[in-house]
Amino acid sequence: MNKLLKKIDEKGIKKKFFAEKLGIAYSYLNIKLQNPEKFSALEIRKVGEILNLTLEEINEIFLLRK
Repeated sequence: MNKLLKKIDEKGIKKKFFAEKLGIAYSYLNIKLQNPEKFSALEIRKVGEILNLTLEEINEIFLLRK
C-alpha cells in the first residue's frame, strides 16, 4: 500500500469522499494513487489540508520516494 493511501485509511476517510474534496473524479484518484508523482502542487496542498498532514508527512508521501 502506498503512503498516501495508508494515510487516507488511517484517517478513516473513504476514497470517494477524498476525491470529491480534491475536486477530481474517483476513477482519476485511483490512477493518481498508483503514481503519486502525478499530483499537482495545488492538489498536494489540498491533500495536506484534507488529511491535516504536517510538512514532513507531505514530503514523505510526495517527495521522498523510496
